[in-house]
Amino acid sequence: MNNAKMLLVAVAFFSLPASQTLGSLLYQDTVLGQSPLAYYQLDEQVGTVATDLVGTNHGSYGSALTLGDDGPRPPAFGGFGANNLAPQFDKDDFSSVINLPSSLGMSSSIGSVSMFFRITQDELDVGPSFLFYGNSHPTTGDGWGSANEHHVHLMPDGKRMALYIRGTESNTTLSVASEPSQGSYADGKWHHLAFTWDRNDAGDNAARIYVDGNDILSVAHDANSFGFSSIRIGRPNNTSYYGNDRIFGGRLDEVAVFNRVLSPMEVSGQYSAAIPEPASLVLSAIGLVGMSLYGWRRFRAQR
Repeated sequence: MNNAKMLLVAVAFFSLPASQTLGSLLYQDTVLGQSPLAYYQLDEQVGTVATDLVGTNHGSYGSALTLGDDGPRPPAFGGFGANNLAPQFDKDDFSSVINLPSSLGMSSSIGSVSMFFRITQDELDVGPSFLFYGNSHPTTGDGWGSANEHHVHLMPDGKRMALYIRGTESNTTLSVASEPSQGSYADGKWHHLAFTWDRNDAGDNAARIYVDGNDILSVAHDANSFGFSSIRIGRPNNTSYYGNDRIFGGRLDEVAVFNRVLSPMEVSGQYSAAIPEPASLVLSAIGLVGMSLYGWRRFRAQR
């Protein structure tokens, strides 16, 4: 970009509201900078395609989802644009789901997922509210059967997150819930969620769950290894056995999946990018102003 164009870009940038410029890029750029397999902003208002910002691993929306509801936005979440959108789920409808493609190549051996969720007490199901689900079979599996299943869910009390990994080879199961939070996660506010797992890590922190940047659960991972033929956001493969009582009922946004373990610093970096301190916005803006002035001086000198 030549100096004149750079100056025009800077002028256009500072002519826009802050919520549509610097803030709207902070979280997105942070996640993309961590090299995810796929990143779904979930900001579509119509259609059935959940667009992958990284490549072509697009997901699909179930028919019961309400697209285009409010997502995390300023002022509470300055790392997003003022018009950030998210889908609303329906806990009573099996079609309330986002299906991700098996071409992502995810497995129970190693990986990470991050997202935002918002749910109220009224939207909690009588059973666990599934946020992420992976299974070696494309259609069977209700969450706690004999199938190869891997899922993270919010417990019915709204205060505990749980991780479950089971493989049919030896039925070695990892099933553990966090300690109850001081408040409820079902408080109608947006929360950042990330979870990581690494079967090759022999330590006690091989599987972790983070909420709002805080490590709320760290355990060993000795469950079986299996690939995911089905990957679902919002419910398991099959809920009919229990009257659809394992479906998420709130809103989900900004789903990113990885084939590696996000470090605690990377998870914290995501959350910090979502709620940047005003000072960091000012410093970034000052840097852009300086760059623009430098470009202007060079542009004038070359005339």
